[in-house]
Amino acid sequence: VKTKRKYCFTKIETQCKKFQSTPMVSMYKPRLCEFELPAPTWKLFTKQNGAIEYAKCANERLFVFGNEFGDGGIRNFVAATIEEFWFYYSQKSFGERHFYEVIQENAHCHLYFDIEFNKTMNPEKNGGNMISIWIAYVCSCLLRSFCLKLTRKCFVELESSSDVKYSQHVVVHMPQGCVFKDNIHAGRFVKKICRDLKEYLSLEPKTAPSDILWIEELEFRDKLQDLVVKTTNGNGIFIDEGVYTRNRNFRLFMSRKRNKNFELKISDKFFKPIQQKLGENENSFKLKQIFFVSIVTNVCEDKVVRFLEVPTEKDEKQANNLSRNDAIVAPVTTYGLESSEFGIPTKEISEFITNYIKRFNEKARIRKLTYFPTTRVINYDITGTRFCHNIGREHRNNNIMYVVDVTGRSCHQKCYDSDCRAIGYKSPSFSLPQEI
Repeated sequence: VKTKRKYCFTKIETQCKKFQSTPMVSMYKPRLCEFELPAPTWKLFTKQNGAIEYAKCANERLFVFGNEFGDGGIRNFVAATIEEFWFYYSQKSFGERHFYEVIQENAHCHLYFDIEFNKTMNPEKNGGNMISIWIAYVCSCLLRSFCLKLTRKCFVELESSSDVKYSQHVVVHMPQGCVFKDNIHAGRFVKKICRDLKEYLSLEPKTAPSDILWIEELEFRDKLQDLVVKTTNGNGIFIDEGVYTRNRNFRLFMSRKRNKNFELKISDKFFKPIQQKLGENENSFKLKQIFFVSIVTNVCEDKVVRFLEVPTEKDEKQANNLSRNDAIVAPVTTYGLESSEFGIPTKEISEFITNYIKRFNEKARIRKLTYFPTTRVINYDITGTRFCHNIGREHRNNNIMYVVDVTGRSCHQKCYDSDCRAIGYKSPSFSLPQEI
């Protein structure tokens, strides 16, 4: 009897320890007064495609998350609202969190980076200083490409470094309601700025020397060399350019890789959560805010003003090789051409270009437009401002033009300055607003 009783007590103690380490999860049941919380939608799938298709057909905005639960990278997938997912995810213990966001194909997204390097191969490198230099470089690239001014507060930095490996995820919240059309376009932008940087640092042969002249004008250009790291394949920079594929799995804040002990934690001192609600736990609220802003596809569609697009190199070459034999030239007093005649929204595009160039000078306006029906391209000659993205200021004597590819829904700036024309300069492309 004593042996049996002792066995029962041992079993009870074991169960108590188990429940203490993994307590029972409370259920997601939004009350009627919590009208801002979505209804329960949680659904589990064994295949990623099943979860994605379910999310696409749902009435509410659903996210897809992958959960690594077995050896060999075995995962199941959850489709749920972000509120409901956080409700359950935040209750999981350290040992249970092996989750990834599925960056769905064609989903609008924030700019993001996966940053890493081997510490043992680069003992002299300071990851924090390198991140600061990289962010300054990205800010310069976004200003040059899309006329967006960012500060360090726009960057959400998560870190899961070990003694052997430096590792960070960075998610960028751009101002003026701007997000990338999808992660493929974000990837093109990242690969372009990485290629420019590697060519400038002589890590790759220069394909178009004119494209990297602007880097010489950066105040911190001498520090860019610090971004070079040793890898098993030679020297490179610490940006992983392979994380911009279709339905990419991107590790979540507070999660760790299976059989690893380093979870993604907030690393920057610049993130400031919004004011919490009365009665909410301060730490829980901060964690929730960090989680929400770290989700790459957590885009408030109602507040998006501009989707950023980056054309392929092939598209850019086609736009440059324009034939002027079929050009139609028109004054701009009536925005030149009637939309109904050529099937393009000329008036709306012209208004967009006018508003865009007025950022540089209130007196800026369109002097003339030239339309190429075969290629569906519009050239806008500008007066009132000579601001050139190549030199970062106005030309003294020569005017500029803006080129709009109607089919590709992209624009870029060129100019009549002899130096710029000699190197074939054109600015990085930016996209037309969605409503045009």
